[in-house]
Amino acid sequence: MKMLEGQPSLLPRPSCMRLRAWGKHNADIMAQIPHPDYPQHRWKGMVIQPALFALINTKPFAPPMDPGRLAVYPQYALVVAMKMIDSQFTINMNMYKTYNNIKRALYNILAKSVSLQYQASTTPGLSGWDPSMSIHAILAQLNATCDVRQA
Repeated sequence: MKMLEGQPSLLPRPSCMRLRAWGKHNADIMAQIPHPDYPQHRWKGMVIQPALFALINTKPFAPPMDPGRLAVYPQYALVVAMKMIDSQFTINMNMYKTYNNIKRALYNILAKSVSLQYQASTTPGLSGWDPSMSIHAILAQLNATCDVRQA
């Protein structure tokens, strides 16, 4: 959260120019957090549009999957195999937790910096964004409704 301080303002209304500045600011920050699958661009894929990320990286950005609560071992697994499974499980769990921490921080920043009237939920009857929405979905929604004339 400390890294994400100094966000460009999206108030009073998220315009295209403000959203572009917000995206660039956060892409620069995300590029500082190590990611083993994207060594060059790191977590930048969380805040830039998937089509643009595909232009700079050969592999599309995919959020880490939830590895579950416990590692799963095959029946009659050798100790060496169990240690390798434990190691991979730990890596997968750390990546998943890192992703969720970054997503939560970005979500909270967006929720605080965008007026409730511009937040539309994908869940019927819910005002504001649904916390399960991806950052890409929120940014796509804001970009689709931004006013080009406002700076």
